Amino acid sequence: MYEEVLAKRKRRKENQQKMTKGAVVICSDNTRHANQVTPGRTYLILDEQKEQLNIRINDDRGKTIWIPKAHFELISET
Repeated sequence: MYEEVLAKRKRRKENQQKMTKGAVVICSDNTRHANQVTPGRTYLILDEQKEQLNIRINDDRGKTIWIPKAHFELISET
């Protein structure tokens, strides 16, 4: 069971590294971002901040925002 948790963390980290400009992600969590993103909706990554683990997207209000990569799952790479 512990091995499964470690494998999941590793996959998550690898996917976050692939979240670069042009990739498509799906919102998996909108904690504290309920007015900005919708779970299950896809977003195009406009830019990234590697050090802060943030991506820039156009949110549900039509605004361009920086938001943590942790709230998303990778759908397709660039």
